[in-house]
Amino acid sequence: MRKSFVLAAALLLSNPVLAAKGNLKGKIAMAKAAKVDIADAISKATSKASGKAIEVELKKKGGATVWEIEVLADNGKVTEVDVDANTGDVVDSENQKK
Repeated sequence: MRKSFVLAAALLLSNPVLAAKGNLKGKIAMAKAAKVDIADAISKATSKASGKAIEVELKKKGGATVWEIEVLADNGKVTEVDVDANTGDVVDSENQKK
């Protein structure tokens, strides 16, 4: 039992994304550090992939903090758009498979 706890603690400490997912303080810290707010990120994402934002999450990807936004198009396709939380640039987008 102790071994499992130590392993879980080591994973959380070594990976800030895992820590932030289960830690409200971690999420708050990422949101405070973001220079781009959620509304601006959604605007950027829906400019890249026309449609409605259906899910938004602030997370770490490749060492950068990004707004990960899922956009639903009129044709039913969902596109995931990553917007850099510091610059507002769209850094990635990909169609999601159903």
